[in-house]
Amino acid sequence: MQQRNNKTRLLLLYVFTILLVSCSEKDYYDPEFKSNNPLKEIVVPTGFDWSLTTSINLNVTVDDQFNGAYFYSVEVFDEDPVNNKPLSPIAKGVAKKDVTFSTRITVNKEIMGIFIKQTDPQNRSVTRYYDIADEINATFVTASSGTRALGSRTHIDIPEVPKEYKNVPTDFIELTNPGQNRELISGKSYVLTDNYTGNFLYWSNGQNIRLYIAEGVKWTIENAQSFQAYLTVILTEGASIEAKSVSFVNGSDLVTATNASFKAETIQFTNNGSSFLNWGSLSVNTFTMPNSNEAKNYGTINANQIILPNESDFVNYGIIEASKLTLNSNSDLTNNYSLIINGEIEMTNGGNVITNNQQIKCTNLSLTNGTLNNNCYFECQKKISTNRATINLNKGYIIAQIMELGGTKIYFNNGSMMEAKEKIDHTTQASTYNGGTTSRGLMKAPEITGQGFTYEGNLTIECDNHVEKNQYWENYKIVSPAEITGYGKSTVYIEDCIGIRNNGDEGEEPEDPEFPIINTDGKSYTYLFEDQWPFYGDYDMNDIVIQIKNITHSSNNSNKVEKYQFDFILQAIGANKVLAIATSLERINPANVKSVTYSASTPTSFDVNNGVEKGQNTAVIPLIDNARVFLNHPIGYVNTETLNVTNLPTITVTVEFNNPVDLTDLSIDDFNLFIMADVNIIPATSNQRKEIHVYGFSPTSKADTSYFGNNDDASNTYTYYASRNNLAWGITIPDDFKWAKENTPLTQAYTEFSSWITSNGTQNPDWYTRPVADKVIGLK
Repeated sequence: MQQRNNKTRLLLLYVFTILLVSCSEKDYYDPEFKSNNPLKEIVVPTGFDWSLTTSINLNVTVDDQFNGAYFYSVEVFDEDPVNNKPLSPIAKGVAKKDVTFSTRITVNKEIMGIFIKQTDPQNRSVTRYYDIADEINATFVTASSGTRALGSRTHIDIPEVPKEYKNVPTDFIELTNPGQNRELISGKSYVLTDNYTGNFLYWSNGQNIRLYIAEGVKWTIENAQSFQAYLTVILTEGASIEAKSVSFVNGSDLVTATNASFKAETIQFTNNGSSFLNWGSLSVNTFTMPNSNEAKNYGTINANQIILPNESDFVNYGIIEASKLTLNSNSDLTNNYSLIINGEIEMTNGGNVITNNQQIKCTNLSLTNGTLNNNCYFECQKKISTNRATINLNKGYIIAQIMELGGTKIYFNNGSMMEAKEKIDHTTQASTYNGGTTSRGLMKAPEITGQGFTYEGNLTIECDNHVEKNQYWENYKIVSPAEITGYGKSTVYIEDCIGIRNNGDEGEEPEDPEFPIINTDGKSYTYLFEDQWPFYGDYDMNDIVIQIKNITHSSNNSNKVEKYQFDFILQAIGANKVLAIATSLERINPANVKSVTYSASTPTSFDVNNGVEKGQNTAVIPLIDNARVFLNHPIGYVNTETLNVTNLPTITVTVEFNNPVDLTDLSIDDFNLFIMADVNIIPATSNQRKEIHVYGFSPTSKADTSYFGNNDDASNTYTYYASRNNLAWGITIPDDFKWAKENTPLTQAYTEFSSWITSNGTQNPDWYTRPVADKVIGLK
């Protein structure tokens, strides 16, 4: 109550002062009178500009594939539009070859980046993201997306079986009884010439000893067989072995020639120095590869499980089919033809590398601390799971139903593609997708979820249900020229060495956008004023609360505005003064205004020509003659003590120009909305009227500027309409807003308001989104 009485006494003092001034008795006006700082606990930094928005000069170059024959549409968003949610662009225009879309946009200071959407003449769209900067030069011109030449399997020459393995040497020693203990001699060749059932026992300290299984001979090994050091078992053409468990120990080798076969429950190579060369067929339950020397398959292998132990190196030139493939630490697998795993490929313990030059198919892939180099076709029927892995695609294609990726780096080189039929999900470990600098890569999935991942390089992402890029939570990053489009909507053409993987959206018949380009900004701007200038007032900032929204530009094919519209809603009056409201379009010459029309409540007390005030240097457009009369509420406060007036009219103002104006001339930063106090004493038509503007905005030509620098005003020290403590009498909130209740300073209605000020705007730039519920009033 005391605050209310103080406000009333201050008001009476001010009215008395005005009356004295109007009688030319300025000796009674004390310009030195100072009122108390209403925010005495706050020290406002020198130079703090009270702005919650920032301006950006924006230039957009499109990727014109039609050589200037058609216009492309360009839309700019301050929220993530990738999920096709209903968003209104903050700017919209056209561009084509040699025609850049240039404008000046305004975004909230907490916004970290903008999204720019290019739509080509065939109605195909892509979106790119750019971090906030004073000037953004965005371009959609990047490397091509591939050539349309049908791929084919690369022919790989398979070497013939060397003669030393193909033909039995003439100086062989025939084994008539392999089960007999014997000492094998270094450098000698032994041949099994008849079918045999049993094991082979021998002692050997020699080297380069060879045991041939002659053509057509079958050896059946009933019990476990261990081939000792330095013995090479060679199955010549048509020879065969059937066994239960066979091991090759300490440098013993296995060679199977064409049409030879080896069937066993288990085959394993243990210790170091062994080799495996297969031109025939191997059928085995569990096959453990050598972990050094040569291990190559030129024929066929059928297995339940294949294990590559530590430090193994295996190359496949033939056909392998198994149920499971396991790579232990630092193992390398190179596939040059066909590898089919009807279960899981598991790469564990780190350092493993799979290089695929032709075709790999599996059910699941689990890749931990390893590398996958895919230069052709890699398919997982169900899931790919990665953890701290690297995937290098080089004109390669990888596909799975689901991908669960964490801490993974994926490189899309030379027009590569990754596709999930159902979903790509990310763990909290950071992953990176890099499209390189050559032909555009493609990442495709109906749904992409999770956090902590980055798109960069020449990469297109196709997705309809993508996790939103939240401005306050860096759940993912996208760095141009990486871009996002709808699922199946990109123009990217992809083929690997086997065939075409993505043909690209062929689009509709090309045509220009429909002119004029009509863009309605979906944002709202709420203007708050104290009416006591040049005295402080109580700083509840609710003497006038007025909202501007639905700002609409109608532009031609030169991106010049022919018609300009906006809506305003007077939401609250927390003042006893008679107040009028107008706005100045700061960059518009009043002579260029053809007309100003109102959907209702046309102001009548202003002296206008074609709807703009006479005698002004800028286009000043009246909005309200008398705020109380406008709301049909002649006495008492409106919506500052309670929400007592809800039938608030929305007025649409339409401005047409004699000559179209640049989009840059109609930025919200040049929308100089202001109030006029005591218009019953100093009429709006007066050349010495009492104007109160948002902090930093200039008065009009009709304003009385004699109060600048007097009382609590310090405009000569800081900027226009700044107090001696650098407080503001007018603030713009770039959103819907719940204003403070009567006699409630903003510091109490919004507890983060103080830290925003004292931090020079670096802390809590979105303070206006978190009010104290019982200290504010707002429309539902």
